Amino acid sequence: MAKTPKITTIAPDKLWQITLQFPPVIGVATNCWLWKGEDGLTLIDCGYPNNGEEIVAASRELGEIRRIVITHAHPDHAGSAAALSRALNIPVLAHEEEVDYLQGKKTIHTENGSLICKCILWMAHNAGFALPTVNNVQPVKSGERIDGLELLHTPGHTPGSISLFAPATQSLFCGDNFHTLFPKPALGHLWFTLDGQKRNASMNQYVTLDAKTLLAGHGKPYRSDNLNAELKLLINR
Repeated sequence: MAKTPKITTIAPDKLWQITLQFPPVIGVATNCWLWKGEDGLTLIDCGYPNNGEEIVAASRELGEIRRIVITHAHPDHAGSAAALSRALNIPVLAHEEEVDYLQGKKTIHTENGSLICKCILWMAHNAGFALPTVNNVQPVKSGERIDGLELLHTPGHTPGSISLFAPATQSLFCGDNFHTLFPKPALGHLWFTLDGQKRNASMNQYVTLDAKTLLAGHGKPYRSDNLNAELKLLINR
């Protein structure tokens, strides 16, 4: 029987945080999110390859997952996409520049970018953290809407990294562009980022949004009435 991970309500009957750990207990916490739109639940990111059953257990009482949206094709964010897509017969949505990584046609560590990042990703890939191949992938583009979520292409961490903005809850899903492991947001770690300058430039889109809550791939939700100004200072350092 699948263990039910920690699930936290961010907005009642609208938005939930699922906190996963790998390895269990001592591992680094990774977030995925359940967004309830007019067409059921959208799962944003899905942890490691062994997290699929946990996610299904956590979501069972909230509704039916209709689709998965991947912010970027790293194994701690897209690992369970293949298994969940097959088990639930649902599509996986990712930016068009990220599709080949999910389908196993390319690997991120062979792209141009930071040598340190590429070495870390290469070691992870060869240590058994390769992404299981996802067959049912649908490409999406910047500016599209997915059941109440606005999609922004924010490349740099990976070529096809995306962010999502939910106007209804003023929430910004930023993937690994920021983390919230400390009381205040911080830029995502450069050793996992292919191109830090491109990432920062792409994140200037954030300051045009009416966001009050930052939802990062790692860490707790961060709420501030001055979120735009705080992010702008970090981006332009």
